[in-house]
Amino acid sequence: MKPSKKEKAGITYQNTLTRKQIVHKTGCPHYTVDYLRQCGRLPIIAESLKRGVPTLFHPDSIKIVQDHFDRRYKSC
Repeated sequence: MKPSKKEKAGITYQNTLTRKQIVHKTGCPHYTVDYLRQCGRLPIIAESLKRGVPTLFHPDSIKIVQDHFDRRYKSC
């Protein structure tokens, strides 16, 4: 069986993240993840096709959310 492009890049469904996991790991509000997703700033592995099926995000999404959160809520 020939490996797909995602498998060659080392991305499998086991190391993807859902919105709930990103919120839990970063401690940011869920609407921040929604905002970044709608702006196209979060890399998506698999888009949700229907209600009840989560969108799967790339593991780099945690760093992107943390960077956004740190820039937005830094104390001056």
